[in-house]
Amino acid sequence: MILIHKYISKGDRKSRASAKAPRAAAIGRALAHMKYIQHRPGLDREEGGRKFFDEDEKELDAKELRTLVKEANDGHVTVHMLTLSPEINLADKRALTIEVMKHLSAEKGQDLKWFAVEHNNTDHFHVHVVILGKDKAGKDVFIKKTDHKKMRECGDAYLERWHPIEMAFAREEREKRKAERIREAEIARELARQERIKEGLELPWLHKKIIREQVEPYDQWKRTQKQKQLAKREKKARKEREQAERTSGDKSKLEDVIRADGKEWSKDDTLKELTDLNEYLWEDRSHWISRKSYDKLVGWIREKEQEERTGKERNGKGKDSPAALDEKEKDNDSFEYQGKNYSEKSSYEDLRKLSNQIHKPGSGRLPIDEYQALRGWLEDADRARWRGVLEKQIELAKERDIKRAEWQSLPSNNRAAGAPGGPVACMFGPIAAVGRFAFGMVSLFDFSLGHNTMANRDRKREETIYQPDMHRQIPGGERT
Repeated sequence: MILIHKYISKGDRKSRASAKAPRAAAIGRALAHMKYIQHRPGLDREEGGRKFFDEDEKELDAKELRTLVKEANDGHVTVHMLTLSPEINLADKRALTIEVMKHLSAEKGQDLKWFAVEHNNTDHFHVHVVILGKDKAGKDVFIKKTDHKKMRECGDAYLERWHPIEMAFAREEREKRKAERIREAEIARELARQERIKEGLELPWLHKKIIREQVEPYDQWKRTQKQKQLAKREKKARKEREQAERTSGDKSKLEDVIRADGKEWSKDDTLKELTDLNEYLWEDRSHWISRKSYDKLVGWIREKEQEERTGKERNGKGKDSPAALDEKEKDNDSFEYQGKNYSEKSSYEDLRKLSNQIHKPGSGRLPIDEYQALRGWLEDADRARWRGVLEKQIELAKERDIKRAEWQSLPSNNRAAGAPGGPVACMFGPIAAVGRFAFGMVSLFDFSLGHNTMANRDRKREETIYQPDMHRQIPGGERT
């Protein structure tokens, strides 16, 4: 099942940019959405508009629903807008919608107020659901990424139960469409990159690496990174001292809360919830929050991961002494992942392989400190690969020029590394008969051009140079 979730709130960009008050603008947008899903043109639109329904499957009056939205209590979110598309054309889409919404209410432990409209005017029939920002008890309703996953699983389970054959075909078609979208996106990105390279707006990746090394050599970059690390440690130590001096009661509640994804987050949330929020923020640039709030989120994740590690050590090996904990915290030079040890000295290939592995769906996560260490080691290894690349290329070019000069100093009929017959004979040298034939043809061609090839031949050199033949050549021209 395909699910699309959006929400309207007084704090989002469109509401704040409106000429009206943010709350009035949010309510106006919610009413406009209701009007759209009820009266959108199509053969399925009835006279007076499509009918709304709720969990009791009874048809609702649109005017009463609009009044309900207008009189809703002021919450963080005005309405949530869901689109449920079962990927197969169901005869009874209301039953699917009601089951999914009941499952969502049960998972969140809230009695949600919602209503929905069916749309049968496209190739894939779907349902538009509107959820009010507060439940029947007056509590704010927040829908997270984890809720999306659970709703999809519930919808797929319903469809598998009642339409297994159609779902098998739909799943196969879904995978094909996904692979096609990925392929088209990759082609479009590559074409755009080639166009930028052609216009001089971007350099090929190889040239980028070389220019990066010339602008900021590896040794200079390494010194800069060490200075940044020292400054970062000093800043962290200063913050810890300030935090230790500050009493917990003096801290205001506002400093302990950040706003993201239409919800307030604090240190009291679980490690999984904070980690899921971090992944959600990185999914799309539009989800980003301020740097100060993100640093606070990362700090909470680190503290909870440290608490979790400390708890495991105390319950397991009993290493709960302050000296042992301090020693472990200082030992950030390596970490272990799935039985393999990684450190700053690991090869670039191993670090890149690990980075690709942890980004695959369903793979084990790294703690945030270890992940950031991995990113730093990967960048360091990549820069080290290109250390002094231009100087190395210059030396190689000089060596090639010297070899080319040596080749050119050979007799005219020894064009390729002193081998008689030139490059054609060398090409077919491993085949004895073809090599001799090629040599003869090249000599005949030289003679036809008027060159006195026989007079310029160095017969002593030819007798000692290895002929590209299947037999062994010895001085005097005899074969064995």
